[in-house]
Amino acid sequence: MKKIAIVAITEKGLLLGDKIYNLTLKAERFSITKLTRKGWNSQYNTLSELMADIFPKFQGFILVMAAGIAVRVIAPFIQDKVQDPAVVVMDENNTFAISLLAGHLGGANKLAEEIAGLTGSSPVITTATDINNMKAIDALAGEWGMDIEPVKNIKPFNKALLNGAYYTFYVEQEMDLPNKALDIKPIANFQGLHSRWNVLVTPKIMNCFAENIIFLRPRNLALGIGCRKNYPREKLLTIVDDFLNEQKLSSKSLATIATIDLKSNEGALIALQTKLKIPLITYSKDELNRCIEGNGEVFSSSQFVKQTVGAACVCEPAALLAVEKGKILVKKTIYEGVTLAVAVKEPFFVPEKNNLWFNME
Repeated sequence: MKKIAIVAITEKGLLLGDKIYNLTLKAERFSITKLTRKGWNSQYNTLSELMADIFPKFQGFILVMAAGIAVRVIAPFIQDKVQDPAVVVMDENNTFAISLLAGHLGGANKLAEEIAGLTGSSPVITTATDINNMKAIDALAGEWGMDIEPVKNIKPFNKALLNGAYYTFYVEQEMDLPNKALDIKPIANFQGLHSRWNVLVTPKIMNCFAENIIFLRPRNLALGIGCRKNYPREKLLTIVDDFLNEQKLSSKSLATIATIDLKSNEGALIALQTKLKIPLITYSKDELNRCIEGNGEVFSSSQFVKQTVGAACVCEPAALLAVEKGKILVKKTIYEGVTLAVAVKEPFFVPEKNNLWFNME
């Protein structure tokens, strides 16, 4: 679940913040030192100091304050539509929930709608596609938990949609999109440049750079890694980049990094996890060995590795365990002191997220 911060700067704002928290139990509450209340972090002297500290740490913000104050206080930290968090502004009387920043990719439109549904306020959405009852390509990406490449094509895609164009979605064979009303075709049928607006849902890097082609990156891959102890951090980051480029796979489709539990505190792996912003999952030697023994995959075993860590192979079974159900997409690839493999989750069902922020089931 995405991390949400509630920020209030008046007594009535604190009451509304408590109401939201009690309805969801999913947010952290922040205020300034002159307002103290149980359950609220009020260590900050000013609102600017507060936002400077927490803005990089949360995926969503509910700011209970005037929209003008909100605009001024977040302005120094805004970067771009890919990196910006969702920001929703509410008045202290709970009249409106305004999607202010990152409406589509960041999910602010959905956050405003969900908060309004919970509190009884009115959502205010101003993005052109939404007010015309159209689903923007970046809104779909946000709801499906996918990244978009290249970002510069979002604007022409949404402009084309507003002008009456339709998208054609090309997907991998073992992938299922939630909206059956879409024009969906197998990616094998994609023939390159033509007049359609083409959405390619794939982890694969393809040499297609036209304005009418955009990629959605499903999080359906696991990167399995084995490495020597105290491996140089920068060297591992470079090796992984080179490996993914060689295999023509997007790092944005990696859902997890997987390895043996002996490496849970390995500095290079933690650095990689931090860079990719995905979980690092570890497995015991027994779990890896059971996967090796009981799976139909032919793993690249090593007697030296078994003597060293207790499992005959690390990267391949770790990757396969991480996808739970799937297959090895890229078998063990050996670099200096590092082994890498990729598994793909199959079949991959893209979730239909009616509640992007609060799962109230």
